[in-house]
Amino acid sequence: MVKLFAISWIFGFLLIFVIPPFQAPDENFHFYRSYQISEGHFLSKKERGNTGDTLPQSLQSVSTIMMKGITATRSGKLSLVRWEAALSESLDQESRQFLVFTNPSLYFPLGYLGSSPVIAIGRALNLKPLYLLYLGRIGNFTLAMALLGLAFFLCPAMRWPLMGWMMLPTNCFLRSSMSPDGILNATVALYVVGTFALLSLNQNSQIKKRALFLSLIVSGCFIFLFKQIYFPIVFFVLIAIGPNFKVKEAFGVLAAIVALALPLSFLWSSLCKPVYSSMILGNDPQEQIRFVLDHPGAMIQIVLTNLAQFW
Repeated sequence: MVKLFAISWIFGFLLIFVIPPFQAPDENFHFYRSYQISEGHFLSKKERGNTGDTLPQSLQSVSTIMMKGITATRSGKLSLVRWEAALSESLDQESRQFLVFTNPSLYFPLGYLGSSPVIAIGRALNLKPLYLLYLGRIGNFTLAMALLGLAFFLCPAMRWPLMGWMMLPTNCFLRSSMSPDGILNATVALYVVGTFALLSLNQNSQIKKRALFLSLIVSGCFIFLFKQIYFPIVFFVLIAIGPNFKVKEAFGVLAAIVALALPLSFLWSSLCKPVYSSMILGNDPQEQIRFVLDHPGAMIQIVLTNLAQFW
């Protein structure tokens, strides 16, 4: 199993260089966000109705070179000319402009813990933007694999299911990109596997029990903070209630996660609210919510119409 994990690590590392630059979902926006955090700026700004920050112009220049006419097209191919043009772009940290990256601006900074520190090192060395992208991918991949390695250690009985989940194409793809969803998925795996580890825990293994508690609380808080819609996952710990894990302990873990993550989540949301802007021009989420509440019948009709058109 250790050999298989090592093979998956090698495969994932090679995939970092196989995936064309900026071809993972919203990778250019995640690149901007990670660069922003590497400069110590965690909160984005709002300018002319758009959310983002003032960053080196070369970041957008390189992403445009590598994406224009290629992204979301089957016939689009990267030519040698594009590679040469992208590699010729220097970082030029003084020449800046406002770059828009709306949705990643809302992501809690911890999601970029893998990529931002190594991009900061690359900035200090004044590396070219394309090199920074690959550094960020390597950092992202390394942290995700470290979390999965911890999951392997915590619950040997779950190694085969975990390995199967790890090798799903989408998981492999995200781990080897700049997308923080690769780290989020690895954290979810750690939380779920940690829960199963409690089921098979020896009653005398108090040290390991404390380590499991800590890993569950930390990973649960990260899941809650990074994507609030994933919050129901933290209730998965309740399945471990049994001889080695009492009801009181299970709810203690949940209470610790909520007590730590909920105030931070509200604080982060309140900080982001003034700078948030919709990706769709003129779209107002609050107006949409009011429409749904005031016209439930119309909303049902819209959903049914869309489903009929889709099928």
